[in-house]
Amino acid sequence: MNVPAVTGGSNPTGGTSGAAAAKTANPSALGQGAFMQLLVAELKYQNPMQPSNPTAFIGELAQFQTLSSMTALQKDMQAQSQAAQMQEAVGLVGHKVQYLAGTRHGSGTVQRVVVRSGVPAIVVGKTTVALSDVTSVDS
Repeated sequence: MNVPAVTGGSNPTGGTSGAAAAKTANPSALGQGAFMQLLVAELKYQNPMQPSNPTAFIGELAQFQTLSSMTALQKDMQAQSQAAQMQEAVGLVGHKVQYLAGTRHGSGTVQRVVVRSGVPAIVVGKTTVALSDVTSVDS
């Protein structure tokens, strides 16, 4: 496995470890791949006469598991949000709505739902309307 150079990586003379560099970086900017690269680089370049603290290593593994769990949770939440928006849009089919999109104001019966870039929108007449632009719904 080829690991790219890590800035601020550990060195036998006591420089900053990869884990310490990861802790000082912006946590939202550190993805799973970067985390694993730092961890592998830390293990590869550690001084065999002064191995890293096993407690710190376990902590880093726990951080990786937390990162993985948070990533999975974020994906699940996005999927649930998209499903809820789709359900809301489908529920409007056949109902009369009023909408205001910028300066464009209109009303009409929702004919169908379209999905653009993963976001559902309704079609009123020949106009595609975002759900956030709907101002009222009549039966």
